[in-house]
Amino acid sequence: MLTLDSRVLRAKRRPKATDAMVRSAVVALVATTIGSAPAAAVAAGLRVDAAGTCSLPVPLDHGDAESPTFTLRCFYNAEHWQGPTSGAPIYIIPGGEAPISSASVTSLYPAHSAQLRGALVVSTEHRMFGDSMPPRRLANDMLPFLTVEQAIQDLVHLVADVRAYFNATAANSVVVWGCSYAGLLASLLKETMDGVVVAAVAGNAPLEATDDFQSYGTVLHAALANSSAVCAAQTVATIANVSASLLSPSKSARRWVTQTFGACGPIDTRLDALTFLNMYGWLDPLYPVLQSGPAHVDPFCDAVTKDGAVGALVSYTQRKGVGCSPSSFQTWVATFGPHTSASPTDTGRAFLWLLCSSLGYSVTGTGAGGAASVAPPDIDSQWYGEYCAAAFGGVSPTPPTLSGAVRGFNRRYGGQRPNNTRTVYVVGDVDPWSSLAPSATEVPAESCRVAYFGGHCAWWGLPKAGDAP
Repeated sequence: MLTLDSRVLRAKRRPKATDAMVRSAVVALVATTIGSAPAAAVAAGLRVDAAGTCSLPVPLDHGDAESPTFTLRCFYNAEHWQGPTSGAPIYIIPGGEAPISSASVTSLYPAHSAQLRGALVVSTEHRMFGDSMPPRRLANDMLPFLTVEQAIQDLVHLVADVRAYFNATAANSVVVWGCSYAGLLASLLKETMDGVVVAAVAGNAPLEATDDFQSYGTVLHAALANSSAVCAAQTVATIANVSASLLSPSKSARRWVTQTFGACGPIDTRLDALTFLNMYGWLDPLYPVLQSGPAHVDPFCDAVTKDGAVGALVSYTQRKGVGCSPSSFQTWVATFGPHTSASPTDTGRAFLWLLCSSLGYSVTGTGAGGAASVAPPDIDSQWYGEYCAAAFGGVSPTPPTLSGAVRGFNRRYGGQRPNNTRTVYVVGDVDPWSSLAPSATEVPAESCRVAYFGGHCAWWGLPKAGDAP
């Protein structure tokens, strides 16, 4: 059996070269992990067309032999597939917390690796996202079947059906790739179903569930400080001032916030203030920018220099298509309420359920006098717990409290200390989600950790012209 040292590759601030180094390391490491695979199973119903789309019937409840089924949407790319007799690998890409498209098998890094190795690439949409819905969609009685465990079993079905449909042999090893939440699924599929896949690439994967995600804001502060210490200080001070103003007894202070930053209405209660301040509230449009690395952080700091922190925050927190930031706790809860027909809030409701029932990922502040953070200092785990209880209190059986849910998830899977082999953990130095991935000392034996200076999933796209080889 091949043994991989738990090694760390680090690169300094040269984003293009950094991404290329990560990709080269991943290619080399995945190549060394490919071994023998289980014999092909009998296909249970995978349907494939010539245009690169496919569909997969799966049980609503994998634990019930009599469970009704529904269909997951999937895509495949066989352009470079060398066939079952070649020994070429099969790449599986789990869908994450959003709908997928054909780009999932043509425009991400695994497609480039497939070209190099003659691999088949298949991606499936996550259950209860996009078009992969049961008949009652996201009604309360459907949510108990929206779990990480059920999603992993969907992937097991996909692997078996893909192997059967494409006549894979024992020489066609299966490697699972994912980034962000899909990286978590890739790691857990390898950890819990070791005979199904022989290797995993878990990029920027938040393995540790948490209801107190303070490191999110502190890592983003470090990303800002790397661009400009003045920018970081002014941004943090302005966000803290907004937080304090909303929670102050001064109506004029609260009115300044709502008028300046586009709240949907007046903010008069603590719950309403924290609804505005939570990770999906006022700062929701800004966070993806700051977590994407220097190429996105630097323009924000340029805006702070030009327009001041207030002006830059006004510009970067505009909610396109919505027009205002949430200001009412009750309205926010109702927005993601149960429904049985297609809704623009489908994706939000589905992912919020996963967060409340198992993962947390609750971005919190560091409090007064705490470490410098881009997260408002007053947002805490209590608000997220109250939100989850209000939003999903009608689900039966009653889900555990948020804190209980994240503790249970970490007990089951080990959090940042996974019991895994043949897994490549890719992390970014200025990616807040990588702070929930295994550290250099927590990488399990026969796995490795590749670190780069960059933002969230910066390496996950196709290589670009000018990238270092």
